[in-house]
Amino acid sequence: DGDVVWIHDYHLMLLPSKLRVLYPNIRIGFFSHVPFPSSEIYRVLPVRKELLEGVLCSNLVGFQTHDYARHFISTCVRALGTAATEKGVKHRGRVTHVQAFPIGITPRKFLDCLETDSVKARLKELQSMYKGQKLILGVDRLDYIKGIPLKLKAIERFFERNPKWIGKLVLLQIAVPSRGAVNEYKKL
Repeated sequence: DGDVVWIHDYHLMLLPSKLRVLYPNIRIGFFSHVPFPSSEIYRVLPVRKELLEGVLCSNLVGFQTHDYARHFISTCVRALGTAATEKGVKHRGRVTHVQAFPIGITPRKFLDCLETDSVKARLKELQSMYKGQKLILGVDRLDYIKGIPLKLKAIERFFERNPKWIGKLVLLQIAVPSRGAVNEYKKL
């Protein structure tokens, strides 16, 4: 009693329901770090009901944007016949609060960084190296859900369809290592 459990991300969507059965009075928070699709997309999943009901056993469900929270509520209403409330979703006699908790950056920190000597020197290097070319900068965590391989295929397709841009456009991709011990990440 009185315990709080935070569950992070889509691969654990069934866990709140399992915990609720074992510990009916526990407080459960669930946060999705990935976009939640619209109900039109979600409805094709064969296990949509189980996943949604699993998450709805949480007391609080969080998303990074208001759109994702809205998609979740709409999907629950359409797929489960639940009632949307001012605070979230009412299902089987209980209300699950649904909120957006945007994660962002502090712009001032990055703007101040641009004024340092080391960054100014690196910018000069890059401007010299890529003089006369358009530069696309990608900064992503090296994570198989971040779509870096798809980004590379998109650039390749762009060059196939627009050969006049070859030599005029450069993708500079910075990939921050993530979860190096997991085989799927090593393959990236």
